[in-house]
Amino acid sequence: MGFKIHEVRLGDICAFRAGSAFPRDNQGKTKGDHPFIKVSDMNAPENSWIISRANNWISSSEAHDLKAKLQPKGATVFAKIGEALKADRTRLLSRPTLIDNNMMAAVPKESIDPLYLYYLITSLKLSKWAEGSALPYLKQKVLGDIVVRIPVHVEDQQRTSSILELIDRKIRINQRTNDYLAA
Repeated sequence: MGFKIHEVRLGDICAFRAGSAFPRDNQGKTKGDHPFIKVSDMNAPENSWIISRANNWISSSEAHDLKAKLQPKGATVFAKIGEALKADRTRLLSRPTLIDNNMMAAVPKESIDPLYLYYLITSLKLSKWAEGSALPYLKQKVLGDIVVRIPVHVEDQQRTSSILELIDRKIRINQRTNDYLAA
């Protein structure tokens, strides 16, 4: 028996949240209450699909002073402007995290499996929805209006995402093996 599928707008299944300004004076700390990631953090080998390491940390009081909002564990993050947007890198947050203003988070609504949303957004190739040519950028409204087809039931989303995760895990193992053999 197949899944019951329906068409929805992306904005109906997640909330898009912009990142916060991250002044240079606050950057460079390796300890603190919260990780504050930048687009460059997505390039770290440890962050190939889940953000598990951050180059910058800040205290709760600094976050409050900056009016920076934590993005929840399970949100999908991606670059929203410039050349980094063209790379179509998406990552899943492993813990509540602050993101800089060159990034955006897609926070799943209650009836959506976070891992399913991650795979869905990854499959959309967000760069094709960008506006501007010299400096491409994404608009929350444009993203929210993208029509997608998804399983109605969260259990079916979880089944799908667990299969995709197994395939991804196998690919990562094969890549590490190939790197080891090449060395």
